[in-house]
Amino acid sequence: MEAEWGGGKTEFTCPPIYIAELEEIEVFGQSDCLTLKDKIILCDFFQIDENNGRRYDLSSGSIMKYKNKNAITLAYIDKGRTLDKAISLIGCFASNYYHFTLEILSRLIYVDNTQKYDSYPILVDENALKIRQLMELLDIVNQKHRKVISVKYGEKIHIKELIYISRNIWLPPNYFKGAVMRPQDFLISQTAVMNIRTCVLGKKKLDQEKTHQKIFLSRKNCSNQRLINFVEVEQLFQEYGFHIVYPDEMSLKEQIETFNGADYIVGSAGGAFTNLLYCHEGATAVIIAPPAHKLYCFTNIAFMLHVEVMVLESYTVDEGMARSQDKFMLDMFKCRQFLEQSLWM
Repeated sequence: MEAEWGGGKTEFTCPPIYIAELEEIEVFGQSDCLTLKDKIILCDFFQIDENNGRRYDLSSGSIMKYKNKNAITLAYIDKGRTLDKAISLIGCFASNYYHFTLEILSRLIYVDNTQKYDSYPILVDENALKIRQLMELLDIVNQKHRKVISVKYGEKIHIKELIYISRNIWLPPNYFKGAVMRPQDFLISQTAVMNIRTCVLGKKKLDQEKTHQKIFLSRKNCSNQRLINFVEVEQLFQEYGFHIVYPDEMSLKEQIETFNGADYIVGSAGGAFTNLLYCHEGATAVIIAPPAHKLYCFTNIAFMLHVEVMVLESYTVDEGMARSQDKFMLDMFKCRQFLEQSLWM
């Protein structure tokens, strides 16, 4: 396999993608780990992480503390809930559009060709089911119309027979301080991208008359406003013929149609760029972000679909606890210069 890295291509060998049939296993709401008889913790990242687990900080979901493979603390809510059988679509950050679409939901298609799994219900995190767009996507991808069982955050459920579908994207939740990012940390299986794209575009009838060739993705209504001078930036792009769209206010169908019909897509880094999945070949995406931000989760998707990606560099004003919480600004002179010299002029 290949991936975009530093403007070039890097070859790598990805971990295997597999389906496991597990007996007498426990799952935890919005967590990537499983436990076997309350004693053994199972998690793909334990094996993938190198140097005895000293790079990836897996403290998320029910994993409260993680120092190495032998020092793990779990926290959960146990109401004694037991199910006879299920397929797990539970995972960390399930209420995030990118994580739910690609890291979680794209895996369901792997079991659709195995008839004996057709009657198995699917476990889905409650927080994801509260979001309209994620529910719409789940309805499309759930081609077998399996029963959906909601799982609360941190809830422990005992499953007598669990079908576990391994990861097909290997982006770790976080890193320990001082850990250096590597190309292997951003691996995306091409099937993860094509599973969703083929399923969605094959099911949705697109209305191209409602789309715009040049769109700017506004985060005006987002609580986490990263681009501080977004008002001035949006106004400037409007001057150059861009249509301002608000992905958080759109239905899933509207988002798919908008991205599929757009030739140029611009916006500050965020989950809305997950919709690159639906772009047509030859489209161009321009992502506003500081140089230190790693955008490989989006550029790898674009590379697979022959979509060009450019980065419009901003500068960091305030560093957050995580990159997703950084505040940054875009130099307006450089922005206008970029617009004057770009392909669409």
